[in-house]
Amino acid sequence: MTAEVMTPPDYASLCGPQAYTRIEDDQPWDSGYLELVKPESTFFFGDFAGVESGGPSALSELALTTPFKVLNDEGVAIVQRIIGQLEAHAITSERTPKYVSGAVYRSEFLRGFYSDPALIQFLSELAQVPLSSLPVPYQALHLNFAPEDIRRNVDKWHTDSVSFNWVMMVSDPGPMKGGELQAYLGLPEEGQNILSAGGSLPEDRVVSVDWPGAGWCVFQQGHRLLHQVTPLLEPYRRMTMVASYYTSVPGMTDPIDRKPLNGLNETDDRDYTLVEWSRHKALLAAKELEVFAASKTNFRLPIAEVKDSLRASIAEVQRVLAAFDA
Repeated sequence: MTAEVMTPPDYASLCGPQAYTRIEDDQPWDSGYLELVKPESTFFFGDFAGVESGGPSALSELALTTPFKVLNDEGVAIVQRIIGQLEAHAITSERTPKYVSGAVYRSEFLRGFYSDPALIQFLSELAQVPLSSLPVPYQALHLNFAPEDIRRNVDKWHTDSVSFNWVMMVSDPGPMKGGELQAYLGLPEEGQNILSAGGSLPEDRVVSVDWPGAGWCVFQQGHRLLHQVTPLLEPYRRMTMVASYYTSVPGMTDPIDRKPLNGLNETDDRDYTLVEWSRHKALLAAKELEVFAASKTNFRLPIAEVKDSLRASIAEVQRVLAAFDA
């Protein structure tokens, strides 16, 4: 049952919300555009000073990689052209001043690139756990653009609401001043406590990504890595693409969207939001029911424990159904 249930969504057959305007100058994806080159170096949580692992919610020991390529030059040029068009659909939020979500609904090329099986297998090997396409397509491919007010951070210090993602520098980083992607080399709780107390993160514990050029990526365990993008020092058309994936590890909960429904409702029709959220919760419930069937249907267990475990396995599905009714 697991293999069938955990099959990633077929984005080509999903009916994307009409609110996601498709670009006109698009083209089909072809796996020939892939150029998968492993990163030269990788940061593991055990490499950080005073840190033994990524903590109980970490899905593997991977923290962050150095930049690497996943597309050939022709593929990079196509991505630049497509994302340049999508900038016209950018919106703003309190944390991120200028961004576009739902890119897998807006471009056939980006959708195919994001969900290419060879790419996902490559990323799974880096992550050290199996990955699949995100069951909430709205959040699968996210585009960040330079803010109109360059005094604002492109993105504030934060951890992600997804397990693993890669960040691609789409624009040429050569002329850019500022706008650095930085990561804190320590547990995120430690860094967040320092920032909450009004302090600054130790400079020797913060690393900045050195981008070799457009089309280069870094891969990170986003929910366990505190990171930010600094303000630009002068105006520049900075463009990045963030691709997020789903992780299925027995006994572990994938961290996708720790504030269910809230973050998905900001710009889109609630009906679309509920459909995507129900898909995600159905996948989680299927996994939980498998664990229940394997470990809790035991005659030696008290019947009350069996009942409570079964109820817990479907609790999130019932929560989504209540949201539909509301």
